[in-house]
Amino acid sequence: MVSGLGNEEIAKRLEGANAQRDEIVALIEARLKGVRDTQLAEVGLTERGANWQHWREIADSHLTEISRPEPTRWHRVARAYEQALQAVCRGDLDRGRQLARRALEIEGELTEQLTTLAPSPDATGALDGGPAVAAGTAVPAGPRDLVHDILNTTASMPHPKNKPRTADPWWTAELQDEDDDDDEP
Repeated sequence: MVSGLGNEEIAKRLEGANAQRDEIVALIEARLKGVRDTQLAEVGLTERGANWQHWREIADSHLTEISRPEPTRWHRVARAYEQALQAVCRGDLDRGRQLARRALEIEGELTEQLTTLAPSPDATGALDGGPAVAAGTAVPAGPRDLVHDILNTTASMPHPKNKPRTADPWWTAELQDEDDDDDEP
């Protein structure tokens, strides 16, 4: 195949593949920035004075739909994007797109588990098909630093010191029965 193509054609195809690689790296970097912003918002919620009402809701054992902020949940996403970045920068664009799609799936799963007070990462960009290979390059510093920042975050929310609310006291059931008796003719 190469013998049938001239140097100019090969250079043009390689240039197109390199542009595709740069687009994928830019998309991954944008996704990592969104994840990092969400992680920082969750880190801010882990401090006791961040939102007292939210802490009270978390301590209430009867409110099961309220979730605690977990900034470390984003480690899985960062590792998945890091693998995609490494594949793309090695020049294997097909494998990089496949790994980036998997990272997007993981990010979607974790966004569903996100606490109601933290903003969810913006879902932008798409991974379209294109060239399968490109010239190899080093992983750019921006996305690499974002991955390391996400992975190095170890903040977690301590268990609230509030005593969990117990079931209604026994006397409320008696009061409710008395109220029901009054309604009968």
